[in-house]
Amino acid sequence: MLQKAAKIWRKDGPITLAKRGIQFGYDSGFRPILPKRVVSYNSIPVRASRLGDSIVPWHTQDIPGYENALVEGIQKYVEPGDTVVIVGGGWGVSTVMAARQSGSNGQVITFEGGAESVTKVKDTVQLNDVDDRVSIRHAIVARAVSLRGDSDDAQAVSPTDLPDCDVLVLDCEGAEIGILEEMEIRPRAVVVETHGIYDALKAVVRDKLDCAGYKIDECMVAEERLRDICEENGIYVLYSIRR
Repeated sequence: MLQKAAKIWRKDGPITLAKRGIQFGYDSGFRPILPKRVVSYNSIPVRASRLGDSIVPWHTQDIPGYENALVEGIQKYVEPGDTVVIVGGGWGVSTVMAARQSGSNGQVITFEGGAESVTKVKDTVQLNDVDDRVSIRHAIVARAVSLRGDSDDAQAVSPTDLPDCDVLVLDCEGAEIGILEEMEIRPRAVVVETHGIYDALKAVVRDKLDCAGYKIDECMVAEERLRDICEENGIYVLYSIRR
């Protein structure tokens, strides 16, 4: 840590070092003990903020365009009464949106490998009062690539064992390739976030969807507000429909 501080001092000067130190101290020491606050991620209430976040410049509050491509895909393809399978829970935004779209007669099954994210998804689902139609499974589908939190207790699920569904949503940090190659289900629509940074390139995912019998309906960057980062790291969302 001292070496890193010295490097920042030499490169950016003492003011930048002081700012970084304050940020580190707040994020790692003070912030975790502050009460949680509800903010809005793409119209979905989530407990993603802390009481002091509003007075520091590096923590965003409401994010209107959070995961906009995934959310719009769910809104486009999920119909009332549908069963939706989601691989990759994140903050639970896609899970809640799918539950809203499928309605009281629908069902949403979310697989999440990271223990920290499982807790977040459960909290968001309860906060939005859709837990009557949502099942959250602490499980790794295909393989673990990039997870938040402990995954030691996660169940290993083969793509061949994914349950039947009407819409499949994949936001699984590189595991999407293995899932598309091995899955035996044939949902009406598949919404996939690509992760070029983890070798799940857009062109490769497109090819896997084609081989699985799906036609690409649309392609867009995963989050418009982060367009430059998405393009640099190959993070896109592909909408596809069964032929």
